[in-house]
Amino acid sequence: MRIYVPVTFATLTDEKVRSGRIDLAPGGEVLAPLATPEMTSDEVEEAEFVALYLAADASARLAAASPGAKLRLVLSCDVPDGSLPAPDGAGQITLTSPLEGARIACAHADDASQSVAIAGAFRELEANEAALDDHDLLWYDVSELGDIPGL
Repeated sequence: MRIYVPVTFATLTDEKVRSGRIDLAPGGEVLAPLATPEMTSDEVEEAEFVALYLAADASARLAAASPGAKLRLVLSCDVPDGSLPAPDGAGQITLTSPLEGARIACAHADDASQSVAIAGAFRELEANEAALDDHDLLWYDVSELGDIPGL
């Protein structure tokens, strides 16, 4: 099962994360695509895109509460089916128990060249959250976690 984990760049300082694994604590929020077996591959892709950008919104809220944060960051992780509670109607899952060693498949981050505009949006997040939608997230392979600009 693919989940999207909103984090801040401080998460990437953890050596375990840099090696491609992340531990998730109870109470943490992750997002999952609301896909069903009946969906076409295009519909599943759209559901994944929606979950990714909902996680990006959650990452913006985390960043807004973190001094010095300038960019959004979402980790795409693979976890065993059935290892998490079912998502709510928006795809959000609140972890009820620890999830150790979730495999990071890739990362999605804002373009570092946009950090001034994005950090500005964080200062007045409620008024500017829609403006963040104009900034696409860039894709990074798990082997590039330590090299994401803005770290």
